[in-house]
Amino acid sequence: GNQRSCRFPMFHSNFCHTQEAIERVMIAAPDTLMRKKAFSALKRVISVVPSTQRFDILQALIENSMFPSLTAILLDLVKNEVLRESRRADQVNGSDRSQDSGESPPWASQVLELVELILRPPEGGPPCLRDHSEEVLSALNLLRLILIIDSRGSRSAKMLRDEKIRAVYSEWLLPLRSVVTGIQSELEKDGGDDENQMACLLNPVQLVLHRCIELVEEKMKGL
Repeated sequence: GNQRSCRFPMFHSNFCHTQEAIERVMIAAPDTLMRKKAFSALKRVISVVPSTQRFDILQALIENSMFPSLTAILLDLVKNEVLRESRRADQVNGSDRSQDSGESPPWASQVLELVELILRPPEGGPPCLRDHSEEVLSALNLLRLILIIDSRGSRSAKMLRDEKIRAVYSEWLLPLRSVVTGIQSELEKDGGDDENQMACLLNPVQLVLHRCIELVEEKMKGL
């Protein structure tokens, strides 16, 4: 609605109206083609924002998002930005390792906050997968990318510090794995149409979750 606060007054009319328009599209036609169109539209809007403000804008949009499917699209845009920033940093450093400050990139904590918002919601407990599988999958894909970038060398090795890695493992990933396992055993017992649909939603989540757990366990061996 129009009462929604926007943290960035200079973008207020542009972004909040764009978000509301896309939300209306997603309620009216929540099919895959519409999602792709909404993703493209948002991507174009985000591309005109100065790169220094993109993470701020995406964070504000995600925190205000009313729909899991829209949140998923916004998280995918965050993932695009992380990839872009990571490649840019690689180019800047090039072969000159003296440029490597060992500092975490400025956007890293913001991105991890967004992943935590989905995988460990503020209201407590792991997310409800039956209603939020899309955004959970997008958050896991984003986390997987961060873990992969993090394991590549010293430049970004401090994106996830030791205590954060342990928290990601014990507070985000393991509780989610318990939820996935619980739903799976329910599905095996029931086996109706709804269950088949749920199994289709669950499979990709399970695959990416498993990969994130592997990457974190690998990282924890070095602690």
